[in-house]
Amino acid sequence: MINESILQRLQDTTTDMKKLLNQHQIPGCSICISHEDKHIWSWHEGLADIESGTPVTKDTTFRIGSVTKPFTAMVMMKMREEGLIQLDEPIHTYEPLLSFIKSHISEPIPLTFRMIASHISGLPKTLDKATHLRDMTLAQCMEILTIFTPPWSIINYSSLGYSILSKVLEKVSQQPFRELVHTRILEPLDLQQTGFIETASTAKGYTLSSSGLSGISYPSAETPSWEDGSSGLFSTADDLIRFIQAQYDGNRLLHQHSLKEMQSPVMVEEDFTRGVGLSWFLRPFNGFTLAEHSGEIKGFTSYIGFIPKRKLGVCILLNSDERIARPIADMLFQILLPADHEQIKKREDRLKRMFRQSSL
Repeated sequence: MINESILQRLQDTTTDMKKLLNQHQIPGCSICISHEDKHIWSWHEGLADIESGTPVTKDTTFRIGSVTKPFTAMVMMKMREEGLIQLDEPIHTYEPLLSFIKSHISEPIPLTFRMIASHISGLPKTLDKATHLRDMTLAQCMEILTIFTPPWSIINYSSLGYSILSKVLEKVSQQPFRELVHTRILEPLDLQQTGFIETASTAKGYTLSSSGLSGISYPSAETPSWEDGSSGLFSTADDLIRFIQAQYDGNRLLHQHSLKEMQSPVMVEEDFTRGVGLSWFLRPFNGFTLAEHSGEIKGFTSYIGFIPKRKLGVCILLNSDERIARPIADMLFQILLPADHEQIKKREDRLKRMFRQSSL
């Protein structure tokens, strides 16, 4: 239950967040929080552009980096619902070029949409030898790509996988990927400030080094890029909160069973601290499952996360690549959903009884 006390605690925590931003020399920050279908709290602080003195507002757009990946995964699920693809069929049946992936594995396993979307395909994070990623083609990628990690063996985060995924979705739909995202997600959800091109409202990115804070320049995003499916989007905190709200129940975008499938673990790490669904990373938080994704791109950091059972969502955007978005998110979720110590005690007692019974 979100009450006035919680909203006041959120407001009170801005003092600590300002200190954190100053400590890490982060120019600007935009945060939005939702409960169910309502935006319940937002905070926009600092500068979108230091040189011009432009402040961060609710309309400031940021590069969101890898937070693009859940958008790509939702396009994939939408196309599955439309009958255009099947998640567990070999992906080379849709794009024959993928038959030519070189592998150092003794018995190569055909890759599938599900394996790539959940980062268990064995694909590397990036193409280290590629110098002009914006202009990369799938054929060029196949020439230099080699798989060294067996699929289904570990969670092996792969931005490359999402670039490949976007190219296959393009081929199957016979639509440019940017158009796919616009028609399948942005337009239905009315995300008017989200897209693949920077605008006059886009924040400038900054990076901190031993010599101080410096601005980051990017080439124009006017032309489509190989990296569009993994890290190409710009957005606002308000738009991303609406995207989070589209992850609850069945809606006009995806059926409930598809959303549930995206938020269910395909693989869990051995220590049970983290699992991965279709794009979403999953971890326990005060007795609930938290689904989340971060984005780290030079000059920017982004975070979106939500607790499906409580329909609580948090979005954080920074125009700095200092990695403090997730710690801020944890602080906010702790206010929104504090630990229920009575329930924790019950779980501990239940476990103790189980251990006693097993030792008899």
